[in-house]
Amino acid sequence: MQDYHYYTIVLPTRLQTDTVIAIFLLKFFGKERFPGIETATVKIQNHISGDESSLRDEGILLLDMGGGVFDHHAYGNTASYLVAKELDMLDNKAIEKMLQLADRDDRFGKGTISNDPLDRAFGLPGLIMSVNKSMPDDPDRICKYMMPLLWGHYSEEWRRNYGIPDEYQKQKEVGKVKEFTVRHKGKNLLGVYIFSDNQSMAGWLRSQMGPSADVVIIENSNGYINMLTKQVKRIDLRMVISLLRQEELKNAGKTVEKKAEYYMQTGRMDEVPVWYYDTATNSILNATGTSQSISPTTLSVDTVISSVEKGLNEFERPSA
Repeated sequence: MQDYHYYTIVLPTRLQTDTVIAIFLLKFFGKERFPGIETATVKIQNHISGDESSLRDEGILLLDMGGGVFDHHAYGNTASYLVAKELDMLDNKAIEKMLQLADRDDRFGKGTISNDPLDRAFGLPGLIMSVNKSMPDDPDRICKYMMPLLWGHYSEEWRRNYGIPDEYQKQKEVGKVKEFTVRHKGKNLLGVYIFSDNQSMAGWLRSQMGPSADVVIIENSNGYINMLTKQVKRIDLRMVISLLRQEELKNAGKTVEKKAEYYMQTGRMDEVPVWYYDTATNSILNATGTSQSISPTTLSVDTVISSVEKGLNEFERPSA
């Protein structure tokens, strides 16, 4: 197929979840096997003369029609599955959910299972249906709207399945990951500290795909440290924020004049502005790496972890 150049992708009917995903796979991952496919125009044509071989000579790729390699009516499965198979991508976990959605939508008509009208309107099948009605004669334009959405999903899935686990393992090997267990409310919690600039890391660390940590402490390259928790665990961070603020004052050479309870305030305190206690997300934030007004914490990682352990451990809590 390397001797051919593709200019057009032809469909028999309006775009559906399956064919949109198939086109995404072709355009983003098929250019070596199908030269020119990344810029090919998408068209709808109910009938087209010629077989797959002669149309290929004209730079036309048939999708879901004509009995060709990507016609799922001839081979079963879905068009997106056939494309993934042709591109040797079936083992790629980053497209797993896309293929599942295409299969569920195409074979069972249940792209979005939820009965909530908002879920149905803003799920991918609902969005495709809406733009089909708005632009029935311009499938190429519709695809140009949909491709960035699918690329965003693919990128995040790739990070969660490959990029982040690889980074986590490498950071662990060089001593930039610390795992610890702490007793809280009669149960053991898993805490993980990591040095990382990856904004998807915290979610992965708390997920079943990662170590399923209950408390995540992330330090970025600018020196900011943020702490996030599993909200379903309802972890009590009041003593943790109090200890962090007290340690920050001590590092600044200031006297801790108030009782521990005073430093449990939500939000940001004028006396110790570097720490923000967010009860809505049950997190403790130093600041983002782009902040110009808040300085990174002066506390060492060991001090932060120690404050978390003491603040959460019901047997080691300082009296308020």
